[in-house]
Amino acid sequence: MRGSNNIRWWELGAAAILSAIALFWALNGDAGICIKGETSDFLQKTAAALDGTVELGLKLSTALIGGGIAILIGISSGAHMSPRSRTILLIAMLLFGESALLGVWWRLGIANAWFNECLNLISATSMQRLFNGLLYFFLAGLAVALLTILMAATQRGTN
Repeated sequence: MRGSNNIRWWELGAAAILSAIALFWALNGDAGICIKGETSDFLQKTAAALDGTVELGLKLSTALIGGGIAILIGISSGAHMSPRSRTILLIAMLLFGESALLGVWWRLGIANAWFNECLNLISATSMQRLFNGLLYFFLAGLAVALLTILMAATQRGTN
């Protein structure tokens, strides 16, 4: 079986393994104890502010994934990328996808807290890990996407 010339599979595999370890960490936190009826004003404002942040992250992540896919399949004309640049762009899209996934799970946790009238669960370790995980995956995706842009710019400059 011959490998593809467009993707460096060992780099993509290493990134997938590292991100799986980070996902495992983000998904395994203490669920916290429900204090029913604890829905004070500061908890409601905190939930609304964090939910707005997660919503923005979800929108940006999905938009950046779409842009990356457009570049990879060649919709964007004039974007000729080396195999390393393609791989790094694919890793950035993986990171954005994981950020969006954790954002959805975080929102499900918030919906569960609202449904059970336990907004104090916002401070539970599991919710904090989900929020931190989505933030860190998003920032890592931005850093890797920036690396892809810099690599493409230097390749264009040498041609």
